[in-house]
Amino acid sequence: MAIQECPLCHSRVSLAGQLPYCMNCGWNRDAAISGLRASLNALPMAALLTAAFLGFVVFGWHFRDPGQIAIFAGVPFLGITLNYVTMKSRLGKLEALPASPTRVAADSPDSDGSANDGSQSANATEPSAQDQVLLRTSRPREIRMAKRGQFSIAIGLIVVLVFATVIGLHLYSVWARTLSFETFTRKDWLTMGLAALILLIPFGMWRSQKRECDLLENGEIAMARVTRQWSSDRNSSSISYEFKDFQGQTHQAIGFDYTKNLCQGMTVPVFYDRDNPKRQIAYCSTLHEIVT
Repeated sequence: MAIQECPLCHSRVSLAGQLPYCMNCGWNRDAAISGLRASLNALPMAALLTAAFLGFVVFGWHFRDPGQIAIFAGVPFLGITLNYVTMKSRLGKLEALPASPTRVAADSPDSDGSANDGSQSANATEPSAQDQVLLRTSRPREIRMAKRGQFSIAIGLIVVLVFATVIGLHLYSVWARTLSFETFTRKDWLTMGLAALILLIPFGMWRSQKRECDLLENGEIAMARVTRQWSSDRNSSSISYEFKDFQGQTHQAIGFDYTKNLCQGMTVPVFYDRDNPKRQIAYCSTLHEIVT
């Protein structure tokens, strides 16, 4: 469930580009502005990739039908243009808002006249009771597939199977005409290569889940601080976070937030390899869960 109230002052949050921020205390306001700017900066790359794909369709697959070319070109560029106009308007409204009447703790002076640092503000949100239970678990931990994992993997395998079946039937029909590959055109060989890539997806999923299970069962646990949160147009949530390993070294990473409950300043458990802390995963990004 998405955040409905500010974790600092408990006021109802507003949204900018699906990023929550608080008009009362200023919580996550800068992150909302940064998220919109980052999305705007990504649009030129999206336009470039769309143009490259269109060139591949025309020159690689030899599409010549004006209607097909218009669809492949018009729909993506129309979507990019609408996104640009919408995000630009939202960014302008957000930047034009007056300064918040109250400031977060990081901006207020201490009794000795100095300003608090960001870590004091970050401590406004402490680990939940469930996270504290995870911190007390011992290795090897008992894990199981979460419901979100069962759904995601099932959907992924079904999509791969459907695409592979459709492509396979098409290639078989081309081959069955002469019982030979000599009639295969360049387009057919490219389609076969695409089918091979699609069939590699389950292997990638297996490798990813094997790594995830190993970290959850045997990895060290640290509490990470969420430094930024953003959402896509598909209502998926992502976070960047930082944590300290057992030697006190700080590491930064990003990941999906399947819970859609995390925002800047909150905490999230991270499981990492003691010998290689860069090999890590946030608990909110896993498709498995620890049995407690």
